[in-house]
Amino acid sequence: MRWTPVRTACICSVVDYRPATERDAEAIAALHAESWRTNYRGAYSDRFLDGDVYEDRWAVWSELLREIDRSHDTVVAEDARVIIGFAHTVLDQDPVWVLSWTTCMLPTR
Repeated sequence: MRWTPVRTACICSVVDYRPATERDAEAIAALHAESWRTNYRGAYSDRFLDGDVYEDRWAVWSELLREIDRSHDTVVAEDARVIIGFAHTVLDQDPVWVLSWTTCMLPTR
C-alpha cells in the first residue's frame, strides 16, 4: 500500500506525514530508543536502556528501511522537517488483521 504525503495541523504547528526512507533510520532509531528509555524502564535492564538500546534500534531500522518489502510500511511525522513520530505496520502477516508493529511520538506531542 502506497499513499500520498499528508499535512495536518495540530495546536502549535503543522505536521507532515510521509513514507520513511533509508535516510530516516538514524532519526527513527533515536526516537525509538528514547521511547524505550522512557516507557520500558523496569521491563528492560537499565544497562541496556542507558547503553546499547540506540545501537540495537539503529540496526533494526537501518535494515528495515534498506530492504524494499511491500508487506511492511513505515510512515514518519515531521514538524519543521524534524521527525517527531513514526508508525510501522506489517501487512499480510495475518489474514484478517494488520499488525501495528510500533508507533512512537516525542513525549511533548
